[in-house]
Amino acid sequence: MIVEGGAFTIQQFLDKGLWDETAIFNTPIRLGTGIAAPIPVGQKLATYQLGEDNLTILRNPLAQPLNFV
Repeated sequence: MIVEGGAFTIQQFLDKGLWDETAIFNTPIRLGTGIAAPIPVGQKLATYQLGEDNLTILRNPLAQPLNFV
């Protein structure tokens, strides 16, 4: 399931541990003031440089292992 939402919605999923992986994009460009994004804590799986941006993939350490059939 993909969850797209504002800071409040995403924080609710993080607080309840209802996530397996998350993709975090960071850019040096500042858009101004606004609501701070939630900061998930997890096991870093990968980091990719995409131009000036960074993509970090985190896995929830409490998530069940993925078993593909």
